[in-house]
Amino acid sequence: EFINKSYDLFAKKFLNCDTHRFDIKQECVAKSAFWVTKKRYGQWIINDGGVKCDKLDVKGLDIVRSNFPPAMRDLMTKVLKDILSNVEKEVIDENIINFKNNMKKINFEDISLPTGVKGLKKYINYGKRTSKIYGSKNLFTDLKKGTPVHVKASIKYNDLLKHFGYKNIEPIKNHSKIKWVYLKSNPLGIEALAFKGYDDPKKIIDFIKEYIDYDKLYKGALEKKIKMFYEALNWELPIDKQNSIERFF
Repeated sequence: EFINKSYDLFAKKFLNCDTHRFDIKQECVAKSAFWVTKKRYGQWIINDGGVKCDKLDVKGLDIVRSNFPPAMRDLMTKVLKDILSNVEKEVIDENIINFKNNMKKINFEDISLPTGVKGLKKYINYGKRTSKIYGSKNLFTDLKKGTPVHVKASIKYNDLLKHFGYKNIEPIKNHSKIKWVYLKSNPLGIEALAFKGYDDPKKIIDFIKEYIDYDKLYKGALEKKIKMFYEALNWELPIDKQNSIERFF
């Protein structure tokens, strides 16, 4: 308000204008902010446009995007809030380690990677089905080199529908919204498998639950985000001290 009133004097004295349209507005006041890189930051806002508030504002950080697993999104949001609140590194480390150690207790859908899928037909080698795994010559569709992992996971899902005899369940199609996970070594040799999140057959869901690779999901989806935060703060990555001591002995 003070600066806007001073524009009357400024306009008259320096620009010889009796009337003007100079006007400035307040954006926000933040009590703390954390820049990971340029245009990628989080800030704790206490005043937004002149209105008092108490909220987290995030720009450019994909931890809040819809294609990030919900449970991991909640964890990274808490990590960001703790950083902005000056919580001790040891406490933040412990929360991350506890999350990693307890991933098996979380609903697998909440740690699955959500995304859209397209180009299913684009990556198929038509007329060539080569897999001889699990006693079937034609179990898996042959795919072109360089097929994205979530596309592979989607086509594997459709192949399993046929393999298990689910003729009345809708397959994954182009532009479908899916979730997918990495899998550990399994009898079918599937590295990653998608699912729709609705109307999924029990045999496929049970297969995912049995072979889901929690470590690979953590490293592939979460560890890079944590590393990005920690490097910006010049912190060492969190270490599971208890697990390290047990391995030592």
